[in-house]
Amino acid sequence: MRNPFGRPSLRPYLRHKQARVSSPEGLTAHFHAYSVLVTHPRGRILLHASANFRPGMLAGHSADVVDLSIGALGGQSPDLVQRYWDEVVRTTGARRVVLTHWDDFFTGLDRPLRPMPRFADRVDVALERLLPLARQDGVDVRLPVAWQPAGPLDGLTR
Repeated sequence: MRNPFGRPSLRPYLRHKQARVSSPEGLTAHFHAYSVLVTHPRGRILLHASANFRPGMLAGHSADVVDLSIGALGGQSPDLVQRYWDEVVRTTGARRVVLTHWDDFFTGLDRPLRPMPRFADRVDVALERLLPLARQDGVDVRLPVAWQPAGPLDGLTR
């Protein structure tokens, strides 16, 4: 059967090199994060699966849609959330964001998705900080629904 969407290209896109991040509290963390860019005749989707970033890493790259991880973002400072949005969403010029890594992975996928319990993550706080940024930038924000087809590029014009 022929792929009705054309032949998308999928390639490893960008790898955040190990970065050292220090918090105002004096805590230091080392991490790796990866981004994958899916190109298709209808548009470009950046899969950014970690709520981390390296300043300037996405400069010069564009995406129509960003799958944006918000796991553990609710426990971060408002400044870090702002910088994360700026570095990943604003830098790429995305017009739509699909939020990922917000759901309770202790719940089976045979049930509707629900946020992580408050003791594990503050999804409500992450949304309180991200949604005003999205409104300010005119970015459409979506939450995926388990087992429902999704067209992340639907309704976007190039």
